[in-house]
Amino acid sequence: MTTCPLGIFTYILFSPKFKISHVITTGILIGFTIEFIQFITDNLAITHRWVDINDVLANTLGFVVGYYLSKLIDK
Repeated sequence: MTTCPLGIFTYILFSPKFKISHVITTGILIGFTIEFIQFITDNLAITHRWVDINDVLANTLGFVVGYYLSKLIDK
């Protein structure tokens, strides 16, 4: 859930009226981007990192939790 702060920053900086589909899509894109960069750096620098779909899902969940936690606190 390391992407929880990104969800909070997204809520603060952009629209607090994002639809759930936008929040989830943004979380998936962020998680995929992190894993893609990890994949590239592993192939270039041989960092021995694992690329896993579970990490994408965990990053997405962290982003969504951070966003809706901020929304809950803002009310």
